[in-house]
Amino acid sequence: MKKRGFKLFALAVITACCFGISAASAFAADGESKTAMNGASIRTAEPTGLRFEALVDETTYDSVIADGNKSFGAFILPKDYLDKANITSITNHKEQFTAVEKYLEKEEIEGEKKTSDYVLKYSIADLHYYNYNRDFVGTFFIKTVGADNAATYEYFTTNEGNNVRSVAYVAKAAIENGTEEETAIYFAIAAKYLEANPYDSAKEEATQKSEAEAYVFANKANFKTAYAAIKAAAEIETINILDADQKTTIEAARTAYDGADTVIKQLLADFGSYAKFVANEKAFKEAESAGLIETVNNAIAALPEYNVSAVPVVYNKAYKTAKAAYDALTSEQKEEVTDYAKLQKYEAVAAKAKLIYEDGVYSLNSNTTANAAFIKSVESIPDKIKDFGNITRVWCNGAGENVRLAFNNIGDLSEYDVVRFPIYFDSDQISTSSYYLIYKYKGDASYAVQYGKALKSGWNFVTVPVSKVADGMEIGANAIGAGVNIYYAIPYAEKLESGDAIASYKYENDRVYTGGAIDSFTDSYRAEVTIATAQDNDYGTVMNVKAELGSWSNDCKYHYAFKYNNLTELKSVITEIGATSVKFKIKANKESSLYMTASSGNVTTISLNTTWSEVELTAEEFANWNGYFRKDWAAPIELQLTDFVIVK
Repeated sequence: MKKRGFKLFALAVITACCFGISAASAFAADGESKTAMNGASIRTAEPTGLRFEALVDETTYDSVIADGNKSFGAFILPKDYLDKANITSITNHKEQFTAVEKYLEKEEIEGEKKTSDYVLKYSIADLHYYNYNRDFVGTFFIKTVGADNAATYEYFTTNEGNNVRSVAYVAKAAIENGTEEETAIYFAIAAKYLEANPYDSAKEEATQKSEAEAYVFANKANFKTAYAAIKAAAEIETINILDADQKTTIEAARTAYDGADTVIKQLLADFGSYAKFVANEKAFKEAESAGLIETVNNAIAALPEYNVSAVPVVYNKAYKTAKAAYDALTSEQKEEVTDYAKLQKYEAVAAKAKLIYEDGVYSLNSNTTANAAFIKSVESIPDKIKDFGNITRVWCNGAGENVRLAFNNIGDLSEYDVVRFPIYFDSDQISTSSYYLIYKYKGDASYAVQYGKALKSGWNFVTVPVSKVADGMEIGANAIGAGVNIYYAIPYAEKLESGDAIASYKYENDRVYTGGAIDSFTDSYRAEVTIATAQDNDYGTVMNVKAELGSWSNDCKYHYAFKYNNLTELKSVITEIGATSVKFKIKANKESSLYMTASSGNVTTISLNTTWSEVELTAEEFANWNGYFRKDWAAPIELQLTDFVIVK
């Protein structure tokens, strides 16, 4: 089928005759800057074509025009014609172009005056639509006719930066410069469509033209939207992840690009603004990633070391926040997290635990029973524990009252091993932390002596076997002062594996008087015990024990002893749950040794160091321990002990 020379129609609303770009290059035969190429423009008036222009200063122009032997001229031809003829520089186009297929030339070009310069113009008109992506070379020259009628030529500087142009190139450059945007967009889309859908000789030209124009009009609005969004994202000079507008701008650009047609995407990618947008997007994501990693690291660092006595993990909002932030990271980002092992301890417990009641605002209250005068749900909760799920406050309205809470509707927990009842006690509210926590199972007639523990500041846990609480449980504190609050969180069941911590118990002591039967010391001895810091490590609370020399005179003056006072409950839990061992950590202000005693002899001897040492007793060894630590010291010593941890 014969090709006919038709063109895409210029938009009627465009009144200017051309749009284009300029790129100057100097030329003068005598070495002075007298002429310059101005690049190319697209002629939008009929007939549509590609126009090349050059600027000539007034002096040079007047001298050429005044000389009857000189004139301005120009030629235009496809660059591939020059390439095919192996012409890399122009010395005499009349001679050299005998080897090219075809070219356009015009002599006697007159300039158009603009301020102090003259503009020379020469166009290739009626440009076929399938040539929109074809590069053309346009060059101006000064022709001089000698006495022998022989012509010589001086050419304006020829280089691809100024003299090689295509409709596609000029249209895209015009869009970037904001020149005649509507028409530029029209030609740019048409050129990119025709690049993707080249001329098909087996298809009617009118059909191909109609398809090209239909595509342009169908996608022009989408292109404008996407280009504007990409340009806005490209204009961000300094990335700031705290600037919400930057994030919105970059995301809008990505959404617009991803939603565009394939050809439009290819066109958008041709613009320098697209490359800058992609670079900004990458920089923002990297900065955001670094910020996310820092956020996760900070969230994990803010978590206390997990231990079974201090951190109710299942509904811990601080843990859930850190976990959600970590899970949102990519695999590469997760590798940058500095203390994931700390978070893993929480994850391991959470994976094996289940809340007894729903984590709703009133679920705990609706499943518990207490004197209505003493129970308040989700009221006056200290900020320090608001991150641990829903809380019920039980408080004492008068001195000496027993404030207790009964847990009902516990349900079938046969697939779990233990139930943990978290209770928060704030010693800042009162002058002493010596209140005693007691509990009983629903089947028990009354509170038994063996079921109890002293409340410590912070979280306290009553841990009991699942088999014991099928009918419910009642927990409370005896003889507490008026205005004292105890905060109950939702209990949770936990499945235990070998080596897991079942429960932990803080060191509790009494002053002991034995008359020398086991530990030879008198009423003059005092072992001072204070809480140094809570949640110091994965063993829980740390207790200070300070042993001082007595002032008495006998064999007892060098003997010290102190006692753990809650053996009954601890040993019952070991038996009921089937623990294998009990362990704790200890350190001293100097190296020494310490005995854990039995009714006769010692259970074990502990070597004391100035760094933490772990002591682990089998369940059988612990059963033989009478609760005493003792040693013959000839000088004062200070110890630190962590909670006793029962291990499955």
